[in-house]
Amino acid sequence: MSGVGDNSIVSDELLGIIERVETLIAKRDDINSDIRDVLSEAKAQGHDKTIIRKVVAYRKDIEGSKETRSILDAYLNALGLL
Repeated sequence: MSGVGDNSIVSDELLGIIERVETLIAKRDDINSDIRDVLSEAKAQGHDKTIIRKVVAYRKDIEGSKETRSILDAYLNALGLL
């Protein structure tokens, strides 16, 4: 915790954190806009945006499952269960 007289240090630190968060939010908003643009392009080409989102989520889930399975296998191997 800060002592008396440290307010300027704390306020500078806090301001830095707030500015970093604001920058990240702006970047996130830009990325979300880019994703909407790509999905709009896909729709204009006759593709279903909802299905594309589901495929992206499915592919992400598969990758997560592979990583989880790999870690599980390592644990089971360490326990002599594989």
